[in-house]
Amino acid sequence: MLDALGEAWPTVISSDRRPASIVWEMLVSRVAAASRDARERRSSRGRDTLHSALPDQQADVVMLRYRLCLTAAETADLMGLEEPEVTVHLRWGLSRLTGLA
Repeated sequence: MLDALGEAWPTVISSDRRPASIVWEMLVSRVAAASRDARERRSSRGRDTLHSALPDQQADVVMLRYRLCLTAAETADLMGLEEPEVTVHLRWGLSRLTGLA
């Protein structure tokens, strides 16, 4: 991942987007590719429980906020979202996980 970021760095820093959000997308893409590869090798779904229960972006927000203990602002910055979007994803995700939605 660091090699890929090093190669892409001139593009990342010259972009009008937040560098953290670009790096997040790169990481998500690499994890998805690794997951697909592992799934093909294991012939299983290859998804964790959280991502099986929620849409990907909601699962990512819940994971960053509660598993990695990032604040809503840190989560928003990392994912290239606005903080209110993170709040909405958290509410919907937690509602789905608790069976209230």
